[in-house]
Amino acid sequence: MVGLARGSPWRAPGVRFGDLITQVDEHPLADPHQLLRRIATAASDGALRLRLWRDGQPLEMRVPVSRRAGELTDVSIPLLFSFERERDRTDWSLLLGLLGYESTKAAWGFRFLWFFKIRGGDADRLEEVKG
Repeated sequence: MVGLARGSPWRAPGVRFGDLITQVDEHPLADPHQLLRRIATAASDGALRLRLWRDGQPLEMRVPVSRRAGELTDVSIPLLFSFERERDRTDWSLLLGLLGYESTKAAWGFRFLWFFKIRGGDADRLEEVKG
């Protein structure tokens, strides 16, 4: 599980923070982006059937399809400065990209002179569970 907002409609059916979702509608998940794609392509009034692991035990449940409100902020002064915020991602750069910074809630990255990069944050992969 990547995360679960306090107001998520998935809390009512019983999904908890820390649950590891392994399948959506009989499709195994290899990474969190596959779950997001399944949500995005599901009918907006539909539900998804999840298979997950909690405390070493497999569980199944149906959850309503949920969508995030779209928002985009973009500012650009050609050649000097650019700033973009989309959902939970922020990206800015200065002087033709000589200096840049990108961040999400889970990770961040800093670049200097197009080739020097420093990155940090959470891993973007699912954990394997034996069971």
